[in-house]
Amino acid sequence: MRIVTTLGAASIVMVLAACAPPSAAPEPAQTHVIRPQLETFQVTVPLARATTAQPLPAQFVEEYYRRGRGPMTVVLPSAADGRAMDAGQHLAGWLKDRLIPASVGRAVNAEDVGDGSVEVFFKAYVAVVPECEDWRGTAGHNPDNLPHSNFGCATQRNIGMMLSDPGELLGAPATGAPDTARMVDTMGRYRAGESIGAPPPSTEQTTIQIER
Repeated sequence: MRIVTTLGAASIVMVLAACAPPSAAPEPAQTHVIRPQLETFQVTVPLARATTAQPLPAQFVEEYYRRGRGPMTVVLPSAADGRAMDAGQHLAGWLKDRLIPASVGRAVNAEDVGDGSVEVFFKAYVAVVPECEDWRGTAGHNPDNLPHSNFGCATQRNIGMMLSDPGELLGAPATGAPDTARMVDTMGRYRAGESIGAPPPSTEQTTIQIER
């Protein structure tokens, strides 16, 4: 009986070990990698629009706020006349008012930018997501209990497509220096028991009358 019990316990251990996942199985993030890739976002602006109150498409500007790297670049025609120069300066000032750094230059070749337009571009990261087409692994007989070759791919793909700024996979963007004077003023008013918040706008103030 003692031998049979020992053999039975050993069999149970072997069965449980066979059911356990292998410790060396890679994570889906390692097998289905989301790869950030630097791309150029570009728009062509006719000169007639470049000097208006809304010279750039709103979506183009929003993409810069969300994922832009470096300044926006305004490229004038190689033989830029006074009208093109005015358009470039207007665009640079318009971007500066929206806290977007910009640089203005001329195209090297005449065919790069048309005479009646300017080119505006910036660099940003896009996510290259896995395609989830690796069906080499067997879905049936699997004595090693390894994950399927496509396991976790759909999750990784969805995560990559939802990233607001794929460049943050390479590291968080640099933050600006703190406003020391503002911090000292706020802490002083807090210790004095004063309000540290901004007063509400007059349009949001109202009067409530309570009847007794």
